[in-house]
Amino acid sequence: MSTQPFQYTTRTGTQNQITTSPDYRGTKSPEEVITEIQTRLGSAPLTIAAVLTTFHEVVIDWCKESYKIAPLGDLLGYRFSSGGSEESSDFQPTFENLSIAPVAVWGDAGRGRAEAEFSAENTGHQGRLVPVITRVTDNWSSDVNHYTAGKSVLIEIGNRKGTLRFDRANGSKVQFRKADGTLIEASDYGEPGRSKITAQVPTGTTGPLTVIVTMMLNNALRTGEYSTNLITA
Repeated sequence: MSTQPFQYTTRTGTQNQITTSPDYRGTKSPEEVITEIQTRLGSAPLTIAAVLTTFHEVVIDWCKESYKIAPLGDLLGYRFSSGGSEESSDFQPTFENLSIAPVAVWGDAGRGRAEAEFSAENTGHQGRLVPVITRVTDNWSSDVNHYTAGKSVLIEIGNRKGTLRFDRANGSKVQFRKADGTLIEASDYGEPGRSKITAQVPTGTTGPLTVIVTMMLNNALRTGEYSTNLITA
């Protein structure tokens, strides 16, 4: 099967590093996805496993050609993100150094279904008060649960009780845990408020990140971790 190459653009970061971003060809509609699944299945017996497997094969095959997949049933759509960092734009692109990763995106019906009658159950207690991170927003793109390497994110702390203070002199910091478990610290900070912290994601960072905040809470350093990973496009 002949395929088209994954298209990407390069840009120069703040430390003169070359980073990449997808250059999407367009968006495949739900109707195109369904037609392609029917074509690939042909006269083969229709089973749930065959349909689901073929659907995911179509998504992967088209995303690796730098197409977006529109949400089917307005539930979830898909695309591949790209990152990576190189010293020069004259490099040989590979799956690994472009840091290709799948990303699912909400359709309106999907988000509504997830939110409708949503409930949560606390199944444990950490035993001490920690910073509770309620939201992280990319200050560059304004997207929630998203980051842009070399740019800052806004971290909102939801604690309503206790004395909060983000004090760098006393060890307060923001860290990002990469998919391989590596911890990196924010490369710069903005002026913090009581419940809002601005922290810069280091240039060249790629892949999903977990946000970890260490700050003064009731005059003691406490560490809290965000429950949702940040993604990058």
